[in-house]
Parts: sequence; structure tokens; C-alpha cells
Amino acid sequence: MTASTAGTHVIEHGGRLLALCEANFPFELDADLETIGAYDFDGKLRSAMTAHPKTDPVTGELHFFGSSPFPPFLVYYIADAKGQISHSAEIPGATASLKHDFAITRNHIVFIEGSVTFDPAEHSGIPYGWSDDQPSRIGVMPRTRDGAGKIRWFSIEPGNMLHAGNAYEDARGRIVLEGPTVDREGFELSWNWWVGAPGR
Repeated sequence: MTASTAGTHVIEHGGRLLALCEANFPFELDADLETIGAYDFDGKLRSAMTAHPKTDPVTGELHFFGSSPFPPFLVYYIADAKGQISHSAEIPGATASLKHDFAITRNHIVFIEGSVTFDPAEHSGIPYGWSDDQPSRIGVMPRTRDGAGKIRWFSIEPGNMLHAGNAYEDARGRIVLEGPTVDREGFELSWNWWVGAPGR
């Protein structure tokens, strides 16, 4: 957890500059971009941290999650505007599916589980692969302190969405999630690019 490439994303929150890679703790940087070290929110971060947290533009809170191929598969966090973790919860029903990004709306958190899941037989350095047995789902959780216990999982067509472009609640109260998805062939082409294999 304290060794990381920290090369996916950089954010500033609560007066700290954090470099992120989803398999580890964030790494704090100083103003000259020198490494200070792994940062665990004063011991309150007990999982890895997604490289794509979301800032609520109204409250200034930072919403993020930690995903793991082992239980607990998904832990959700809120850090207040000052950078202190004010809430965390294990998410029931989550699986070992690869969760790289998520979305927030005014009233909900939206998690995405695709057909790509932990594969211990994958030796490329990224132990995930496409599985027809891994159901694709969207998890919708109310943004309340007891929201984890009220999450609902909705089945969708097989596919994988690495990044969410946007999410919002429309005038009819429906949650609209926008982002690119790929089928098995599209995932394999992307995978070849990530691991440096031919046919990408």
C-alpha cells in the first residue's frame, strides 16, 4: 500500500497535493512536486484509493472509493473540505470486478461493475481479465450516512466502462450515466495497449 507508481492522476484537496494510482495509498507531493510519501488520511484510509475521486462543488467534500480483488471488495469514503475522512462504509454486494471510476449526482453515488474481474492466471502485471461469468452491473447508492445499506444493483449488458464521463438526475428523477463502454473485443484491444502486447 505504501509503494506506488502514483502516476494516474494528481489532485489537490484540503491543502494537500496527492498523486494517485488505484492500487495503493495516495502519495503526497510538496509544492515543488517532490515526494513527501504515502498518505493514509491520518490512518483513516484502510484500503487503496481510486485514481478518480470526485469533488462535490457545493460542499467541497471529496468522494472516493477503494477497490480490491479480495474482501472487502469496495469501500466508500468521504473526506470533508479540510481533508479529513468524515465517513467510510463497506459496500454490500460488491464483487472482485475491476472498478476504476465511479460517478456522483446530487443525491446518489453510482458504482460501475463490468465484465472484467480479478484473474490470478493473468501474468501481464495487471491481474484482471474479461470473464463471461462476471455480471455487468450498476450500483446506485443514496448519498446518506446509511446509504451503503440501501444500495441497489442493476444488471446491464456485458461490457466494461473504465471511465464515467458524467452523471446527473434528470427532470423526471432518473439517473443518467454517461461514458464509453467496450465489449470483449474492445477490451482485449485496450488490454493489449496497456500491457504492451501486439494487436492493439
